[in-house]
Amino acid sequence: MTWEWGLAIVIGIPLAVFLAATFWPQRIPKGRSVHEIQQRIEGEDDVPGQ
Repeated sequence: MTWEWGLAIVIGIPLAVFLAATFWPQRIPKGRSVHEIQQRIEGEDDVPGQ
C-alpha cells in the first residue's frame, strides 16, 4: 500500500461521512407531515362558535 492509498482513505472516509450527514433525508416527526398539518387546519376551520 502506498502513501497515495493512505491519503485517499484519510480524505475519502471523512468526506463520505460529511456528505452522508449533509444530504441524508431527515425523518418527518409524527404529526408534522403536510397532509396531517392540512387536516388539523381544516379541522380548526370546522369548529363551531368561532
